[in-house]
Amino acid sequence: MARNDWTPAEIDATVAAYFEMYRMHERDEPFVKADFIRSLLATALQNRTKGAVEMRFGNISAVLQERHLPWLKGYVPYPNYPAALVPAVLRAAEGLIPLSPTSDPVELDKSTKLAKALGPLEKPKGRETPESTSVTSKVFKRDPLVRAYVLEEAGGKCELCDHPAPFEDKDGAPFLEVHHVKTLAEGGADTAENSVALCPNCHRSLHLAKDREQRLVRLHAKVSRLENR
Repeated sequence: MARNDWTPAEIDATVAAYFEMYRMHERDEPFVKADFIRSLLATALQNRTKGAVEMRFGNISAVLQERHLPWLKGYVPYPNYPAALVPAVLRAAEGLIPLSPTSDPVELDKSTKLAKALGPLEKPKGRETPESTSVTSKVFKRDPLVRAYVLEEAGGKCELCDHPAPFEDKDGAPFLEVHHVKTLAEGGADTAENSVALCPNCHRSLHLAKDREQRLVRLHAKVSRLENR
């Protein structure tokens, strides 16, 4: 069989094995990659070779890396994958990374990147009254769909100064910070109509600058989706 002629069942089995290894890695559980490959070759991939399976694992890493999603570092991204691999990988990632609101900034970042990868996005409803949770201090659960939509709308540029994001994050995505114009602590909604994507400098200026109010007026004039003040 040609490399691109993998059946849906073969693709699904390979993706499932990859993500099981990823889960174990995230939980710091020991695992042996060769055991997973042997199991696949004895069951769903009896017509494949060890090298073919390893290459497909590298393809899965490439699908994830290109969409700024976390990938299993033991398999270097290998491009030129079949188109049928993409939906299978994203389905598996969706099962691994929740898209529900969260107060954990690391989980929020992962969920946001997955939501963008699953796009194109329609404007999400968001939450008029975000749920809060108490740790050592009160924090709000933020909707990754809202965050992903706002970042997608910004297109890699600060929505206040129009400058490109100052750098790329560790996953290669343009680094912008999503800011609530009316803060959640002040009763602001976690919606696209109350959120903007800003470079770090503009973000801090909206909190601390002497001319903060003038900057807010300019922001409302520039970003049409924002609610009237």
